[in-house]
Amino acid sequence: MWVEATGRIHVADQAGNRIEQMDSIFGTNWTTLGTQGNSTNQFDTPTGVTQDPAGNIYVADQVNGRVVRINNMTGTGWTSVGSSPTYQPTGAALDGSGRVYLVDYSNNRIVRFDNMSGANPVAFGTFGTGTGQFNHPTTAVVDPLGRIYVADFSNNRIVRMDDMTGANWTTLGGPSGGSGTGQFTTPAGIALDTNGRISVADSGNNRIVRMDNISGSGWAAFGSLGSGVDQFNSPL
Repeated sequence: MWVEATGRIHVADQAGNRIEQMDSIFGTNWTTLGTQGNSTNQFDTPTGVTQDPAGNIYVADQVNGRVVRINNMTGTGWTSVGSSPTYQPTGAALDGSGRVYLVDYSNNRIVRFDNMSGANPVAFGTFGTGTGQFNHPTTAVVDPLGRIYVADFSNNRIVRMDDMTGANWTTLGGPSGGSGTGQFTTPAGIALDTNGRISVADSGNNRIVRMDNISGSGWAAFGSLGSGVDQFNSPL
């Protein structure tokens, strides 16, 4: 999900094989794009959506193994990078230079391209629990300093690194998981606010967590399992 400064919301509708846009949380001006397939204006299990400063929309089209960029919800300017089975992206991110990051879930790595032409691909990560390793990463975000934050789903942790070399690798959480302060169980989504605070969709604990930084300071958690008010069931 991506929320613009205006409050307009973009959602990747995974099972519906489409993306949605609405002006507010009440569904005002609901607009959709996509059917199931691998052609233009088609998706197969889209799992992540983000946006650049110009308003272009980027979609992680998981089963089709690609990241798609469109100018708007009409699908104009449809451009894609990646293909299946080389990639299985569950997230897409952008940095301040306009470079595109693909979170390659099945290959346990992050891939960066200079642009949507796929120029200069750089990959980082292997399978495992150690430094420079991921176990089914799901989403990523890049801060104004170029540091990369990753939700490392099956390692029950979040990761921050300075760049695509993995420099200053820092983690919070760990493979055993948990529900206490500084712990996650299958974190599926990660985001940053304008103050640099980190928010995590802690899927296995059915809650949203916010902290001041990667040390976990200022830890605040909200939510519990259920379908009622203040409750979640595997948030992404």
